[in-house]
Amino acid sequence: MTIMEIVKDSLRYPFSDWKKILILGIFLVFNSIAGEKDIVSLLRITNVTVLWFFLIIGPIIGFVVYGYLFRIVKSSLRDVTELPEFNEWFGMFKDGIKIFIISFVYESPAILILVLAVLFNPSILSKIALTPLSFEQILLVQTGIVGSIASLYLIIIFPIGLMAIAYMAYNNSKLRAAFRFSEILNKIKNIGWANLIEWYLVIGFILLILTTIAVVISFIFFPIIHILDIVIELTLIPYLSMYFVRSLALFYKSE
Repeated sequence: MTIMEIVKDSLRYPFSDWKKILILGIFLVFNSIAGEKDIVSLLRITNVTVLWFFLIIGPIIGFVVYGYLFRIVKSSLRDVTELPEFNEWFGMFKDGIKIFIISFVYESPAILILVLAVLFNPSILSKIALTPLSFEQILLVQTGIVGSIASLYLIIIFPIGLMAIAYMAYNNSKLRAAFRFSEILNKIKNIGWANLIEWYLVIGFILLILTTIAVVISFIFFPIIHILDIVIELTLIPYLSMYFVRSLALFYKSE
């Protein structure tokens, strides 16, 4: 399939069962509610039931969402043209944990760079460099440089990480398959690095355009911010997520 054929198929795919868009949207709404509390706010909660909801239910819902999206990748690799069912919940939960682990491992170098930047005191750098810059100026420069390096790494590693997820789906959901780096890179080489970059940019550009249009339209009809957020989480985010992972599976098969 060409990139545009992948795009057209992926845009149509979620509408094979619009009810499942809403089901996934409901999960995303509950996950968003559970994720609104930071650690400080959690420590102030005295109601045990509410506290357990934020600490346990939220992550569980998030893993189930990841697991369902991964199920779309698996079914798409088998040439299934309809959205998979919401069933075998524990299996989706386990797959969601696997996706989280893969994402963390692939993104960990960027996290490590940021942590080291925080631990490295800019005042030491100012003494070593014998620069007249102030502590705040050096901190600003250091933050900008480190942030740029971390962002560049994430931009480069993100599509490779996606291919690792597709490779795991192709290999019967075995987690270790996502870390067979030489095999994954060889797969990308066979498809073509230029094709990967093209797919990455085209899919990302369409995501940006659709998001902008949908947010503007939603804001016109739902000017109240909280209602707008719920509408977006119920419809736009699940649709775009399904579109994205479907395109990933089709691109993986494009070789």
